Amino acid sequence: MYDNLVLGAILIHCTAASASFAEAIKDKLINWKLNLSGMNAATESFLILHRFGPIMDTDSEVELRNAVENFRQNLRHSINPKNLNRFISSYMQRKTLTDNLAGLKCPVLLITGSLSSQRRACRQLFEDLQKAQKHAEGRLTTREFFVIDGVANVIAERPDKVITSMQFFLQGIGLLSNLQMQKTPLQLNRRMSMEDYDRPLGKLHFVNRLSHRLSEETDS
Repeated sequence: MYDNLVLGAILIHCTAASASFAEAIKDKLINWKLNLSGMNAATESFLILHRFGPIMDTDSEVELRNAVENFRQNLRHSINPKNLNRFISSYMQRKTLTDNLAGLKCPVLLITGSLSSQRRACRQLFEDLQKAQKHAEGRLTTREFFVIDGVANVIAERPDKVITSMQFFLQGIGLLSNLQMQKTPLQLNRRMSMEDYDRPLGKLHFVNRLSHRLSEETDS
């Protein structure tokens, strides 16, 4: 309805497909265990794999394991099992977006990790976007697919790569043209877990640190 108000879309580990039959069965088992006994090992493993992908053989295995442990502790002590049950159910009941991709007129950046459990689904979405654009009328729009090697969770493991790809994308559509590219990798505050960064205060802290770093580079 308001396509002209959307300048671009940045999608991380995104899938346009609905849940498969096998996924639906797994979801029912996970929800059944949640209702029966609350948080359990099977549910933890399912959620960790979904969020972080395979942990072994990543380029930042130690850091990723720390993030996973923080995530596991939050699952055990901070998250309501009933709400988690509903969250999983809503995700597994998602509808396919493939038939509506031709109507997506804004530039799109897809970001995923080479070890992410969503990598294939993300690539398939990119290919579907390319096909939809070929058959769409009007001018062509940007479709970018960026895979970060050696990581599963791109935000937890390589936030610097995510920021750089986002900046290239934004400058490509005419935004932030005066902002210099980051010269050195951005380091997350290791005292904060990824759950902390998911909270508004954590995001504000992260953005403030990034703004301070970029302003220092601009002054120099």
